Amino acid sequence: MKLSFKTILPIILISALLILLAGCVLPDESPGYTPGAISGTIARPEVCCGEPSESSLVGNAISPNICDVLTLCDPQNTADWYAWANVEVTLTTWVDCEEVELASTITDENGDYLFSNVPAGKNYIITAICPEEIDFKVKDVAEEVVAGETYDAGIADAESTVLALCLEGLGEICLDSDVLDLDDFRDHFKYNKVICEVCDKLAECLYAMPVWVCEITELCPGYTSTGDDDGDDDDDDACPDPTANAGPDQSEEVCPGADALVDLVGSGTGTGPLSYSWDYGDGGSTEDSTEQSPQDVPFGAAGSPYTVTLTVKDVCGSKTDTATVTITECINTAPVIDNLPAIDQKVDKDQTYTYDVDATDIDEDTLTYSLTTKPNGMTIDSLTGEITWPGANCPGTTELGLVLTKGDRCRKLCDIPVTVRVTDDGCCGPLFDEESFIVEVWLP
Repeated sequence: MKLSFKTILPIILISALLILLAGCVLPDESPGYTPGAISGTIARPEVCCGEPSESSLVGNAISPNICDVLTLCDPQNTADWYAWANVEVTLTTWVDCEEVELASTITDENGDYLFSNVPAGKNYIITAICPEEIDFKVKDVAEEVVAGETYDAGIADAESTVLALCLEGLGEICLDSDVLDLDDFRDHFKYNKVICEVCDKLAECLYAMPVWVCEITELCPGYTSTGDDDGDDDDDDACPDPTANAGPDQSEEVCPGADALVDLVGSGTGTGPLSYSWDYGDGGSTEDSTEQSPQDVPFGAAGSPYTVTLTVKDVCGSKTDTATVTITECINTAPVIDNLPAIDQKVDKDQTYTYDVDATDIDEDTLTYSLTTKPNGMTIDSLTGEITWPGANCPGTTELGLVLTKGDRCRKLCDIPVTVRVTDDGCCGPLFDEESFIVEVWLP
């Protein structure tokens, strides 16, 4: 029976409508064909795009926000990202240097989308387009679709947009992007820098066009850099080594058998996040971490001097620097009082007695003089050792009685004991010397 045009046309229209509503890629009708699927969530910064009735942001802010996580990013461009409901999403790929749109759909009330009937393949590009007249797009990538399985692209963000832009850049220069491993991009030293530049663009509600793709695709098979317009190579393509500074050399003195607790002072600069590790030169070390300067690191004198090594790593590589830590054991000798009187000292009652004590220290430490036994009113200069006792007397002491002497002295009243101490400020101390003598008080 011959079908009329009026019969065929509704069938064609209904079939086309079903395909459009499903947001599907036309299935391969070959025997054994099994399609896959791609699901995910579209998000965007809160400030971008107007909010027509059919499009809105939903839920809480996406956490973590890739623009917040990367330390290279400008803090003012770390706008919160939210799921994007009721926005058009397209699925594309590149074939023979041409971008081919395979399907389109609309995100649901949660910002989620689903493309079914997707042929097995790699590196599909997902794009959400602002419904307003603003040149703003967010992208994602389905790295590999396996027949009969659903690939979860996750939540679109600035990083996924960068990956998609790189794939588009390869397509524009006619490279076969579907065989590319996207880790080639992720391992590139400028990868995080490009993400931050895209963060900046998207935070300004601008489409991050693939103007930086040349910085990423240089690692891809078949890519050849065109260099600058003047024919010179772009120096920015060279990955600069990080810098490392292990700090100044240090010297510490410890008591015999003890350890010195040393604060190491390290620093470094580089591209992207940095990690620091230390080798203490005594068998101790630290793992890669963000800690630049370990504190209270124990070093003993037995292994001194130590060569400590700081290693700084970034996305370009690593760099080392060394410093020397020298630990010595303290050697301290007690000071010696040199000039105490050989015989007892004499002073008339109510007169002033003075005496200058001298001491030496072979370590040349600073010495401090004091009196540990003394009568009331007697003092000693702590710096010079000069003793002064004004108004010598025998308070609370029984007078000894008459003692015949030469001259005009006729009676000794009392013996006053005096003990002098001299103390050093040397290491593992303080050490001191202490000597005693007698001051006799006489009637004039």
